[in-house]
Amino acid sequence: MAYKVSSLARAIENHAVILGPYEPIDGYRVAVTDNAGVPGEFIETDLPDEVIWAHPISGVNSSLYRQA
Repeated sequence: MAYKVSSLARAIENHAVILGPYEPIDGYRVAVTDNAGVPGEFIETDLPDEVIWAHPISGVNSSLYRQA
């Protein structure tokens, strides 16, 4: 399950973080926490959905696919 939050730092306070925080694309910060044995994802971003979903397709502005 994923939750969009206004502050990733506040959202993960008092949670066991199992991954992150990391920024898979510019302007999209993520952390995965352990919620009683079930992973939960917190996302902080102001990017609109059409921008977010265009990144995996094109790789543009992606931290994972940056060109030197």
